[in-house]
Amino acid sequence: RRVQRGLDVKAKREKIEKMDKRPEGVEAPPYVVVVQGPPGCGKTTLIRSLVKHYTKTTLGATIEGPITVVSGRNRRLTFIECPANDMRAMIDLAKVADLVLLMVDAVRGFEMETFEFINIMQVHGFPRILGILTHLDGFKESKSIRKMKKRYKARFWAELYDGAKMFYLSGIQYSGTRYNKTEVTNLARQVFHRHAAAEFSYNLRFIAIQKFAPLSWRQNHSYLVAHRWEDQTLVPDSDTRTLALYG
Repeated sequence: RRVQRGLDVKAKREKIEKMDKRPEGVEAPPYVVVVQGPPGCGKTTLIRSLVKHYTKTTLGATIEGPITVVSGRNRRLTFIECPANDMRAMIDLAKVADLVLLMVDAVRGFEMETFEFINIMQVHGFPRILGILTHLDGFKESKSIRKMKKRYKARFWAELYDGAKMFYLSGIQYSGTRYNKTEVTNLARQVFHRHAAAEFSYNLRFIAIQKFAPLSWRQNHSYLVAHRWEDQTLVPDSDTRTLALYG
């Protein structure tokens, strides 16, 4: 019986090897981590907490543009906040995301923006997804929190797949600017490999250990992430344009 169980576990772990077409010997680009969720669910607060964890730098009230941090010896991460009401931005980010932190407000539940983004990702390769449940401090009784977690996890599995990871952020600390340090640390460890404090810690740990396997859809549909571009065509009326991309 023990031998049979071991063989069953080994068979479940077997995967078809995917060819990685990325060039060797070249510094790997940073992994793109997209933070998506409806308005008011805590996207900016989560990015501010993750940046504080990796760089020990406190960001301001507003975050403009992507933020790249070093998470390991050979690993970088680019955090991008997905606008909740911009369909074009949601489509673009679904194409480039290596990991999606899908945020859900525990008080309001799953909203239209969440389902829209899941459907968009299904069309564009379906990257790794981590669900994050926020605003748990709105529930006072531990029994109601347990029931609520169980209900949301069942719905999350129904939308994605059985066993999809979901994490919980209990509340905001540090004068309302960041999440609990331990929760953030655990989340970062899980996505990017390293680090150590009580709830945010567990979620960071999940980010650290993620392995971003090459997606066949991505390899057949190349893309480029650029922060800005400039038209450097010398002759304004020329049919051939020269563009400079920065990022």
